[in-house]
Amino acid sequence: MEASLITKDKNGDKIRIKQGQDVVVNPDDAPIADENVSVTSSPLNYISVTTQTLASLFVSQFATSLNDTESKLNDIQQNQNVLIESLHQERQRLNDHNAVGEVESAMTHIHHYQMKLAKIKKDMSTLKEISQRLRKKAVHLKQQKENEELKKREDRERCMEEDRKLIAKPVLDSSTKS
Repeated sequence: MEASLITKDKNGDKIRIKQGQDVVVNPDDAPIADENVSVTSSPLNYISVTTQTLASLFVSQFATSLNDTESKLNDIQQNQNVLIESLHQERQRLNDHNAVGEVESAMTHIHHYQMKLAKIKKDMSTLKEISQRLRKKAVHLKQQKENEELKKREDRERCMEEDRKLIAKPVLDSSTKS
């Protein structure tokens, strides 16, 4: 799209000034595009007026597209902020997922240690049963030994009693006593 300026000449006819076209303007005839521009008779001011006129035309023609572009850029910036926030949330979710993985790993370890603990408990129960049987057997053997010793003692005492009974006793003569 080519920028151009439409203005009126001395006779009131409309003329189009294209960008890059040199224009010589008499200061008395030149339209003032901006109230802040003063026109004097120096050649620099002629160019300045043309430049100001073309610049104001350029800005007026592209102001709407620049405003649209600005609003689009603002929309893009808002979308980028939303994306950044969602990325942050996704990163947090991934960190939470890693934490869940650590918890799952810990639960696996817990299950493994529970199985070990159950095995140890079973072994302890088995050892307890064995020790109780051994205690009973020991008590039984002790009683049996005590019974055997008692029987041996009784047998010895009986044998000693029988031996005492068998030992000859001197008989006292009743005739010799008087």
